Amino acid sequence: MRMGSVVLVLGLGAAVAAVWLLRTGNAPAPQAGGRPPFLLAVSLATAESGDLQPLSLVAGEVRAQQQARLSFERAGTLLAIHHQEGVRVEAGASIAELDPRAAQHELDSAKAQLLLAESELAKALAGVREEERARLESEAVALRAELDKAQLEADRAESLLEGGVSSMAERDRRSAELRTAKARLEAAEHRLREARAGTRAEDIASRRAQVAVAQAVLESAQLELERCRLKAPFAGQLVRRWRSVGDRVAAADPVFEIVGTQAREVVADLPHSLSLQLQRGSPVLVREPRSRATAQAVMDELATSLDSGTRNARAWIRLPQDADARLAPGVAVEIEFAWKPLQGVLLVPSDAVRRTDQGSIVVVAEAAAEKGPAPYMARFVPVNVLGSSAGKSAVEALSGELKAGMQVVVVGAEMAFPQAPLMPRTEVKQP
Repeated sequence: MRMGSVVLVLGLGAAVAAVWLLRTGNAPAPQAGGRPPFLLAVSLATAESGDLQPLSLVAGEVRAQQQARLSFERAGTLLAIHHQEGVRVEAGASIAELDPRAAQHELDSAKAQLLLAESELAKALAGVREEERARLESEAVALRAELDKAQLEADRAESLLEGGVSSMAERDRRSAELRTAKARLEAAEHRLREARAGTRAEDIASRRAQVAVAQAVLESAQLELERCRLKAPFAGQLVRRWRSVGDRVAAADPVFEIVGTQAREVVADLPHSLSLQLQRGSPVLVREPRSRATAQAVMDELATSLDSGTRNARAWIRLPQDADARLAPGVAVEIEFAWKPLQGVLLVPSDAVRRTDQGSIVVVAEAAAEKGPAPYMARFVPVNVLGSSAGKSAVEALSGELKAGMQVVVVGAEMAFPQAPLMPRTEVKQP
């Protein structure tokens, strides 16, 4: 083993022994011309009593309150795209269009059906024309004359049959002609009575129903043609496009994504302890760390139940419409929440609070019992942190004594251990 390695091992052993002796309080007095004892250089501050407005910083994300994926409500071929990604559009602006030929054909057919149904209704309401009634009356007169003639021929055939002049077949033929003439006259007289009475109410009602059906079909066809045009549901920015001209799209296939740029909100998950301090309408400060863009806002909503996994409560913060444009949807931000004011509490610098696996502690610098090179000795005090703001923390001792006027370690607390000898470099005053 090299001589340098031996010296290093011996030096480390001596350091460990010195620390152990200091912990047990049996450190030997320095010898004349020897090395000085171990001392921990620290900076101290004085604990004070006062008031504090605690603040908490929570990470959040800006989101658009209006955001949608736009799609057609019918299938078709994409005929035109009127705007590209990144463009800002107003509500109702036409964004894209499907080939409308099939829908236009359906609309033209529906219009023709409606015209036919309306014509039939008008005809039913007008009834039979005078010329038609006159024709029906003339037809009835002519058929009545034919019936009289047929009756004479039938009577004559019956007489000739009785006199032995005519045959049975001739009598039957004349009787058939008579029955035919009677039937034709009855049908003509029925048509004449209908013409004189006008259109029946049930026929008019049927024609009206046909018109109503045709109107409904026309409105449906107009709606289908309107569905060939994709419009912006609100004012915003087109941030993504999925389809191109010529693509065949199905109903509900996304074509564009639009994000509203005016109505913005911030979403954050709050620790349960912080959520208990807040309520709807609580003021907050939203800040983007890189650009330093800020906005004063209020909490719009606070979830009344906690997330089962994180035990956090979700909060929604609505940004004012005139908030800095750099607070855009998708940007990560810091949210500063103010707790309830703390009055008459014990204040120490936030750097004096040391966090350990067992909780938070404050290292108190107590005057050494014996006169020596170290004027102070370290004493650990477990504390509960009530809140922090502007470099100060409000604490309460869980065990041991901690009160205003005591010296606490600010710089060097992480290296301290119970009964460690402390050598103050400077005394740090509270800000």
